[in-house]
Amino acid sequence: MNKKTPFIPLLLLVTLLSCSTEQSGKVASSASNAKDSSRLNIAVYPSKGCLPLYYAEAKGNYPHIMSFMHLNTMEDCDTALIHHSAHVAFTDLARLLCMRKDGFRATAVAQIPTRWTLFTAKGKRISTVKQLKERLVALARHSETDYLSDKMLQGTELEQLDVFRTQFNDHRLRMDMLTQGLVEGAFLDEPFATVARERGTTPIWESDTLQPGWAVLAVSTTLLSDSLQKAQVRQLIALYQQAAEELRTHPDTLLLNQILKRHYKLPHAEVDTLPGLLRRTALRQLPLQSVSEEAVQAAKAWLMNRKWITKSLKTDSLFTPQFFNQ
Repeated sequence: MNKKTPFIPLLLLVTLLSCSTEQSGKVASSASNAKDSSRLNIAVYPSKGCLPLYYAEAKGNYPHIMSFMHLNTMEDCDTALIHHSAHVAFTDLARLLCMRKDGFRATAVAQIPTRWTLFTAKGKRISTVKQLKERLVALARHSETDYLSDKMLQGTELEQLDVFRTQFNDHRLRMDMLTQGLVEGAFLDEPFATVARERGTTPIWESDTLQPGWAVLAVSTTLLSDSLQKAQVRQLIALYQQAAEELRTHPDTLLLNQILKRHYKLPHAEVDTLPGLLRRTALRQLPLQSVSEEAVQAAKAWLMNRKWITKSLKTDSLFTPQFFNQ
């Protein structure tokens, strides 16, 4: 492998990745909804951070709020936001900074606590980070997991280019690639982390103490000048908080079971039988928080170190605390 290229394309997996075309097509089909200022179009994808909204939609206990909100599952939430196919999207601070570099202004309105675990494939005999030299690790480029793939090397003899990185934005596909032995390592969060663990993979590193909190809920900056849509975003955050609290304290396990099968595409047999899957997934749902300046500056410093952005890039209006001010 060429050591100068940290991201290694897996050409033999092109056919697997073709499944994302259906999701990408939804970006265009939802464009008309996004143009309707009375309807808040929200780009989501199967991840721990989006679970409270999937849950709230399925629960049906919030008819007034859900009447003007539409969840649209997309493989590429960033593109949906940039192309105005969505008013709101789940993304992270590094990606927002890259959008800013490319001329699109988006603002993070809430921060999503996330815990990432690095797993290694069954049978590869990789139990420490230092054993990942010249091994393939699946993650999302220009993102929190990409940053963590650098952070995990601290205290080892490995350098950034010693670990080969390959991009898989789809968390389920990333898990499947790992459990099938097509990559040696992968960053996963719930519910995929529990499934991967039960399939025999090995957790070797967690982001608990190093977690920078880059996962965010973001909107186009221009939306904040629209009083109606700004009020809708405030209600969206309140809805998320209520649903996350219910998941942590008294979840509807039957409903959660159905969501993991329908939206997260987890095998029915595993959802029905894996010990602790529903409980662990529900308990990991934490409330949204105000975005911290520290996290923004950490993301900017990392991107500058990777030479993807320059110091001159402005971060004004990249985040706002207004939705958490009393």
